Amino acid sequence: MNKKIVYVFNGSDHRPPYINGSIINRDNDEVYTIEKCRSETKLIKVKVKTIEKYADVIIGHHLSAHFHERPIIPFVLIGIPSSSEIKKSIKIPNCSNKIRILHAPSMLKAKGTHYIRKAIGILKAKGYSIEYVEINGRPNTEVLEELSKCDFVIDEIYSDARMAGFATEAAIYKKPAIVCGYADIGHFAHNGKLHKSLIPPVIYDYPDNLTEMIEKLLKNPQSLKRIGIQCNKFVVNNWKNEDVARRFLMAIGNKIPQKYFFDPYELSYVNGFGLSEKEGKNYLRKLIDKFGLNALELNDKPHLLELFSNYCK
Repeated sequence: MNKKIVYVFNGSDHRPPYINGSIINRDNDEVYTIEKCRSETKLIKVKVKTIEKYADVIIGHHLSAHFHERPIIPFVLIGIPSSSEIKKSIKIPNCSNKIRILHAPSMLKAKGTHYIRKAIGILKAKGYSIEYVEINGRPNTEVLEELSKCDFVIDEIYSDARMAGFATEAAIYKKPAIVCGYADIGHFAHNGKLHKSLIPPVIYDYPDNLTEMIEKLLKNPQSLKRIGIQCNKFVVNNWKNEDVARRFLMAIGNKIPQKYFFDPYELSYVNGFGLSEKEGKNYLRKLIDKFGLNALELNDKPHLLELFSNYCK
């Protein structure tokens, strides 16, 4: 009917299943079999290809764009719609002398909650005064109330995005967020094509450095306010509702400069989301051993296929 189609991918809807910890690392311990992974990998590849055939514009997180064959607009360029007016009525200061740390996992295993608890335990044993709050499966209003009381948050430790929904909410409340993952600044900046001002200023490092990251903040609590303000400025300056809407209009009108588009054939990220490096390698090895490299559905990207092959050796 000659209508323009803008299709937005949010992560798991286009991420290869074999690097998707939200389905491999299930909280209910249900085993995600190699056979099921193989069949669902085929389905998602076909779905992405079909959508690409008909969509005029595609927006998605570029570090999970392995199955794409057309350039896409990186999700970070569009942003997460955020209102600077969100819940201004909720202002509950932390009245404790302890540093209050909040973790609000939607998926315990994929978010690395066990390792976060372990890191907190190590630091408490070293004598740090910490009040650790963990909230799961509760209404968003309760999460926001806890956000208003905490000093900083720990979002997740196996992320392929620097600032997802929870870290964005924390930024609105001027609270710093720790996020861990295996991507480096080159991955996030899409090889320098995205200016550093477009990269969310969360506290980001590799998962193995989590304890040291937390300890650094505990040793320097005066930095929390400064970092929280930086995160808030990023959201206010880049991701206000009106700004996100304006960028969608630009995408619809073909006014996003081509230099900002991400070519999936340049992708070099293999760690995925929600999995430790060890878990990811083990799962990939089993899949490839049983079905071969064809099971990755990346024959159109020999360089990426080689990276995965070498990664799981």
